[in-house]
Amino acid sequence: MQGLAAWEQACFLLLLGAVAVFDFVQRRVPNKLLGVGGIVAIILLLVNHPGGTAWLVAISGLAVGLFAFLPFYFMGLMGAGDVKFFAVIGLWLGVSALLPVWVVASVMAGFQAFLWLALSVGLRGKGEQYRFSFQIKALRLNEIPYASYLAISAGLVAYYPELFKKLYIGVAYVL
Repeated sequence: MQGLAAWEQACFLLLLGAVAVFDFVQRRVPNKLLGVGGIVAIILLLVNHPGGTAWLVAISGLAVGLFAFLPFYFMGLMGAGDVKFFAVIGLWLGVSALLPVWVVASVMAGFQAFLWLALSVGLRGKGEQYRFSFQIKALRLNEIPYASYLAISAGLVAYYPELFKKLYIGVAYVL
């Protein structure tokens, strides 16, 4: 988040925090919240970069973020809020940040899926299936709050970009 004032960074963190809480608690992301996040990003572009390549980076991030997740939405694997939020992340951070955001969020979601699978399958033969099944449903482990994971990973990518640059270099070296 280099180049942004502290209050601009606070706006981004507030957006990430609000989306994470809404999605974790309610398993939905309000359209108004995403709309405000997008409008604030556009206003910041207008103020800080009235012309130039920053617009191209932001709009391409928005487009790639939207179109990358649309197939998952159409297959019923992801909610519309997740898709729209990924597009707003692309608007804020640009297209180059989307791949590491997606990878980190997917690892976190995969860990939750593994935990759900281990608890639901691993406890069946122990005679306590119904009690643990109820607890799993109460914890909502079978519903993945993907936008929450996107928010956490976007914060990590935005504030620790050098970590992900090293990851890219390491992957490129291996390939």
